[in-house]
Amino acid sequence: MKKRFVLMAYAAASAAILLNHERLLSWLDGGGIERVPLVIGGAVLLGLFPVVPFGVIAGLIGAQYGPFWGSVINVGSSTAAAALTFLAVRTIFQERGRRFIASHPKVDRLALRMERHAFMTIIWARVLPFVPAMAVNIIAAIMRMSFLSFAAATALGKIPVMIAFSVIGSHIFTSWKKAIGTLFIYCMFLAVVYAVDRLWNICFKGRSRDL
Repeated sequence: MKKRFVLMAYAAASAAILLNHERLLSWLDGGGIERVPLVIGGAVLLGLFPVVPFGVIAGLIGAQYGPFWGSVINVGSSTAAAALTFLAVRTIFQERGRRFIASHPKVDRLALRMERHAFMTIIWARVLPFVPAMAVNIIAAIMRMSFLSFAAATALGKIPVMIAFSVIGSHIFTSWKKAIGTLFIYCMFLAVVYAVDRLWNICFKGRSRDL
Protein backbone atom coordinates (compact mmCIF):
# COMPACT_ATOMS: atom_id res chain seq x y z
CA MET A 1 0.00 0.00 0.00
CA LYS A 2 2.86 2.36 0.79
CA LYS A 3 4.46 1.78 -2.62
CA ARG A 4 1.14 2.24 -4.41
CA PHE A 5 0.46 5.46 -2.52
CA VAL A 6 3.89 6.87 -3.41
CA LEU A 7 3.46 5.94 -7.08
CA MET A 8 -0.03 7.48 -7.19
CA ALA A 9 1.23 10.65 -5.51
CA TYR A 10 4.06 10.99 -8.03
CA ALA A 11 1.69 10.32 -10.94
CA ALA A 12 -0.80 12.93 -9.70
CA ALA A 13 1.93 15.51 -9.10
CA SER A 14 3.45 14.84 -12.52
CA ALA A 15 0.08 15.27 -14.20
CA ALA A 16 -0.47 18.56 -12.35
CA ILE A 17 2.95 19.79 -13.50
CA LEU A 18 2.25 18.90 -17.12
CA LEU A 19 -1.14 20.60 -17.03
CA ASN A 20 0.32 23.76 -15.53
CA HIS A 21 3.75 23.72 -17.19
CA GLU A 22 3.32 27.18 -18.76
CA ARG A 23 2.76 28.81 -15.36
CA LEU A 24 5.64 26.85 -13.90
CA LEU A 25 7.95 27.91 -16.73
CA SER A 26 6.98 31.52 -16.17
CA TRP A 27 7.74 31.23 -12.46
CA LEU A 28 11.02 29.42 -13.08
CA ASP A 29 12.19 32.00 -15.60
CA GLY A 30 11.68 34.69 -12.97
CA GLY A 31 13.96 32.94 -10.49
CA GLY A 32 17.35 34.30 -9.55
CA ILE A 33 20.08 34.13 -6.96
CA GLU A 34 18.05 36.38 -4.64
CA ARG A 35 15.33 33.72 -4.47
CA VAL A 36 17.66 30.90 -3.34
CA PRO A 37 17.11 31.39 0.45
CA LEU A 38 13.34 31.36 -0.09
CA VAL A 39 13.58 28.22 -2.24
CA ILE A 40 15.76 26.46 0.35
CA GLY A 41 13.43 27.45 3.18
CA GLY A 42 10.41 26.23 1.25
CA ALA A 43 12.13 22.95 0.38
CA VAL A 44 13.09 22.36 4.02
CA LEU A 45 9.52 23.09 5.11
CA LEU A 46 8.10 20.69 2.53
CA GLY A 47 10.65 18.11 3.66
CA LEU A 48 9.41 18.45 7.24
CA PHE A 49 5.75 18.22 6.20
CA PRO A 50 5.70 16.08 3.01
CA VAL A 51 2.38 17.20 1.55
CA VAL A 52 3.93 16.87 -1.93
CA PRO A 53 6.49 14.13 -2.73
CA PHE A 54 9.92 15.70 -2.33
CA GLY A 55 11.04 14.25 -5.66
CA VAL A 56 8.61 16.61 -7.38
CA ILE A 57 10.03 19.59 -5.47
CA ALA A 58 13.55 18.44 -6.31
CA GLY A 59 12.67 18.25 -9.99
CA LEU A 60 11.31 21.80 -9.99
CA ILE A 61 14.42 23.08 -8.24
CA GLY A 62 16.53 21.26 -10.82
CA ALA A 63 14.52 22.92 -13.59
CA GLN A 64 15.13 26.32 -12.04
CA TYR A 65 18.80 26.08 -11.06
CA GLY A 66 20.17 23.32 -13.29
CA PRO A 67 21.56 19.87 -12.49
CA PHE A 68 24.56 20.96 -10.39
CA TRP A 69 23.16 23.74 -8.21
CA GLY A 70 19.78 22.04 -8.14
CA SER A 71 21.43 18.91 -6.73
CA VAL A 72 23.33 20.96 -4.14
CA ILE A 73 20.15 22.73 -3.00
CA ASN A 74 18.13 19.50 -2.96
CA VAL A 75 20.68 17.48 -1.00
CA GLY A 76 21.21 20.32 1.47
CA SER A 77 17.52 21.11 2.05
CA SER A 78 16.35 17.49 2.30
CA THR A 79 19.22 16.66 4.67
CA ALA A 80 18.40 19.73 6.77
CA ALA A 81 14.75 18.65 7.02
CA ALA A 82 15.78 15.16 8.16
CA ALA A 83 18.26 16.64 10.67
CA LEU A 84 15.61 18.95 12.15
CA THR A 85 13.23 16.02 12.55
CA PHE A 86 16.00 13.99 14.20
CA LEU A 87 16.75 16.79 16.68
CA ALA A 88 13.07 17.40 17.43
CA VAL A 89 12.42 13.73 18.21
CA ARG A 90 15.59 13.34 20.27
CA THR A 91 15.09 16.47 22.39
CA ILE A 92 11.31 16.91 22.60
CA PHE A 93 9.28 14.07 21.14
CA GLN A 94 11.04 10.93 22.41
CA GLU A 95 7.84 9.44 23.82
CA ARG A 96 5.83 10.23 20.69
CA GLY A 97 8.59 8.68 18.58
CA ARG A 98 8.43 5.47 20.59
CA ARG A 99 4.65 5.37 20.24
CA PHE A 100 5.02 5.87 16.49
CA ILE A 101 7.36 2.88 16.23
CA ALA A 102 5.14 0.76 18.49
CA SER A 103 2.09 1.53 16.34
CA HIS A 104 3.88 0.51 13.14
CA PRO A 105 5.07 -3.10 13.61
CA LYS A 106 6.49 -3.26 10.08
CA VAL A 107 9.31 -0.88 11.02
CA ASP A 108 10.74 -3.43 13.47
CA ARG A 109 12.93 -4.97 10.77
CA LEU A 110 14.24 -1.54 9.84
CA ALA A 111 14.96 -0.78 13.50
CA LEU A 112 16.82 -4.09 13.85
CA ARG A 113 18.99 -3.32 10.85
CA MET A 114 19.76 0.13 12.16
CA GLU A 115 20.78 -1.28 15.53
CA ARG A 116 23.35 -3.52 13.83
CA HIS A 117 24.50 -1.34 10.92
CA ALA A 118 23.12 2.14 11.52
CA PHE A 119 25.30 4.16 9.13
CA MET A 120 24.98 1.85 6.12
CA THR A 121 21.28 1.20 6.76
CA ILE A 122 20.52 4.92 6.66
CA ILE A 123 22.43 5.31 3.39
CA TRP A 124 20.48 2.37 1.94
CA ALA A 125 17.18 3.79 3.23
CA ARG A 126 17.84 7.18 1.64
CA VAL A 127 18.75 5.65 -1.71
CA LEU A 128 15.54 3.61 -1.98
CA PRO A 129 12.57 6.02 -2.29
CA PHE A 130 10.00 3.59 -0.86
CA VAL A 131 11.57 3.36 2.59
CA PRO A 132 9.59 5.79 4.81
CA ALA A 133 11.90 8.69 5.57
CA MET A 134 10.02 9.69 8.73
CA ALA A 135 10.49 6.22 10.22
CA VAL A 136 14.23 6.39 9.51
CA ASN A 137 14.47 9.80 11.20
CA ILE A 138 12.53 8.69 14.28
CA ILE A 139 14.34 5.37 14.76
CA ALA A 140 17.76 7.01 14.41
CA ALA A 141 16.78 9.72 16.91
CA ILE A 142 15.62 7.21 19.52
CA MET A 143 18.77 5.13 19.09
CA ARG A 144 22.14 6.26 20.39
CA MET A 145 23.37 7.22 16.93
CA SER A 146 25.23 10.52 16.90
CA PHE A 147 23.76 13.50 15.08
CA LEU A 148 26.82 13.94 12.86
CA SER A 149 26.78 10.29 11.76
CA PHE A 150 23.07 10.53 10.99
CA ALA A 151 23.50 13.73 8.98
CA ALA A 152 26.49 12.36 7.06
CA ALA A 153 24.74 9.08 6.19
CA THR A 154 21.61 10.97 5.16
CA ALA A 155 23.52 13.34 2.89
CA LEU A 156 25.49 10.50 1.25
CA GLY A 157 22.36 8.46 0.63
CA LYS A 158 20.48 11.39 -0.85
CA ILE A 159 23.19 12.35 -3.37
CA PRO A 160 22.27 9.86 -6.15
CA VAL A 161 18.53 10.38 -5.67
CA MET A 162 18.69 14.16 -5.73
CA ILE A 163 21.08 14.24 -8.68
CA ALA A 164 18.63 12.08 -10.64
CA PHE A 165 15.63 14.28 -9.81
CA SER A 166 17.60 17.46 -10.52
CA VAL A 167 18.75 16.21 -13.92
CA ILE A 168 15.26 15.02 -14.82
CA GLY A 169 13.83 18.37 -13.76
CA SER A 170 16.40 20.32 -15.78
CA HIS A 171 15.33 18.44 -18.95
CA ILE A 172 11.64 17.80 -18.36
CA PHE A 173 10.46 20.93 -20.25
CA THR A 174 13.23 20.99 -22.86
CA SER A 175 14.20 17.42 -23.76
CA TRP A 176 11.90 14.54 -22.94
CA LYS A 177 14.41 12.06 -24.32
CA LYS A 178 17.09 13.14 -21.87
CA ALA A 179 14.60 13.19 -19.01
CA ILE A 180 13.35 9.69 -19.80
CA GLY A 181 16.92 8.45 -20.31
CA THR A 182 17.93 9.77 -16.90
CA LEU A 183 14.85 8.20 -15.32
CA PHE A 184 15.69 4.87 -16.95
CA ILE A 185 19.27 4.98 -15.64
CA TYR A 186 18.00 5.88 -12.17
CA CYS A 187 15.51 2.97 -12.23
CA MET A 188 18.30 0.59 -13.24
CA PHE A 189 20.39 1.92 -10.38
CA LEU A 190 17.53 1.31 -7.94
CA ALA A 191 17.06 -2.21 -9.31
CA VAL A 192 20.74 -2.99 -8.71
CA VAL A 193 20.62 -1.54 -5.18
CA TYR A 194 17.47 -3.51 -4.41
CA ALA A 195 18.95 -6.75 -5.78
CA VAL A 196 22.13 -6.30 -3.75
CA ASP A 197 20.04 -5.62 -0.65
CA ARG A 198 17.98 -8.79 -1.21
CA LEU A 199 21.15 -10.83 -1.68
CA TRP A 200 22.68 -9.32 1.45
CA ASN A 201 19.53 -10.17 3.43
CA ILE A 202 19.64 -13.78 2.27
CA CYS A 203 23.31 -14.13 3.20
CA PHE A 204 22.76 -12.33 6.51
CA LYS A 205 19.84 -14.55 7.48
CA GLY A 206 21.86 -17.63 6.56
CA ARG A 207 24.73 -16.53 8.77
CA SER A 208 22.31 -15.75 11.59
CA ARG A 209 20.91 -19.31 11.49
CA ASP A 210 24.41 -20.78 11.46
CA LEU A 211 25.30 -18.77 14.54
